[in-house]
Amino acid sequence: MKIEQFPDLPIVYMRRTGKYGVGNNQLMDRFKHWMGYNNASHTNLFTDNAVVLGIIRDNPALVPPKECRYDTALVLSAQQEINDECVQHDILQGGSYAIFTIHHTAEALNEAWEVVFNKLAETGHQLDTTRLF
Repeated sequence: MKIEQFPDLPIVYMRRTGKYGVGNNQLMDRFKHWMGYNNASHTNLFTDNAVVLGIIRDNPALVPPKECRYDTALVLSAQQEINDECVQHDILQGGSYAIFTIHHTAEALNEAWEVVFNKLAETGHQLDTTRLF
């Protein structure tokens, strides 16, 4: 885990709703496919500078699995404007974020949920319940 500071980040994203696991990986694959020339502008958005995020929007201990939201997102640069019906737009609120790198499997996600809160406490951080996971 590492803590990083982010400004407000404009993003485009695709979402799936349902139990976290293999479907998240499938959405990430679909999103990356869309980024490579399959978007409305027919340009390759999957560049060396592209920042792609997997965003867990809900805590599965508090939200029923069938209602859990997972987004795959591309952080937009100030110059980028993307108008494509395949994606939605949002702004990720700036601030401190705990960054975890995990595999897109149900087991890895469950394990992450078991350790994330302990890791935050060990480093003197607290969860901001007003933000996404």
